[in-house]
Amino acid sequence: MIFFDIDDTLVDHRFASKSALEDFFNKYRNELNRFQTYKHFEKEWFSVSERYFHLFLEKQISFKQQQRLRILHFFKEIQEHEADLFFQYYLNSYENHWVLFDDVLECLKRLKNHNIPLGIISNGDKEQQTKKLIKTNIIHYFSYLGFASDIGFAKPNPQIFEISIKETTSAKESHYYVGDDYRTDIQSCEGLPITAIWLNRNGGKEVLSSDLQISQLDELFHIIE
Repeated sequence: MIFFDIDDTLVDHRFASKSALEDFFNKYRNELNRFQTYKHFEKEWFSVSERYFHLFLEKQISFKQQQRLRILHFFKEIQEHEADLFFQYYLNSYENHWVLFDDVLECLKRLKNHNIPLGIISNGDKEQQTKKLIKTNIIHYFSYLGFASDIGFAKPNPQIFEISIKETTSAKESHYYVGDDYRTDIQSCEGLPITAIWLNRNGGKEVLSSDLQISQLDELFHIIE
């Protein structure tokens, strides 16, 4: 069975989030005038987002709360219900910019034609990630959807992989995991009965010679066939 990450592996999350953030900044430019440039705002936004999303993964706050806290960091004078409306504007734009990478559909079709079972292992919110798979029209390729919020553990905790393997496959089958984040997706699989394949779309990072690395999904077939 081959498991996939979603964001920046199948769906271009970076493009969607940056496009949505530009829309958001343009709408609230007057309220955000303390930032000299958009780039200054972008840098702080992604830093704040990472901080609160990490708290969500640690179960210290809810997914909704991490969204709200991002907005309240920048707009300290507004009420919580207003923060939710502000974030909804960003979220609508983010969803409108969801697109697959160019190599995804052909890869999934080939794997399906080879009768290889496919699954998802994601740290993202179940509702949002499921919606993402539906909107990009690829959810039907996957027989297993594993989300940290359901499983109870988030990457890089290896238990999310152990539980997913136990729930979906027999011990005799080969297991693969394809992801874009070297620390979260690849290193966290060390010592487990699953072969991690790093999808390094941008290149430029040295890794151990023992690590399997591809730059696009069609290279996956050189490994599994």
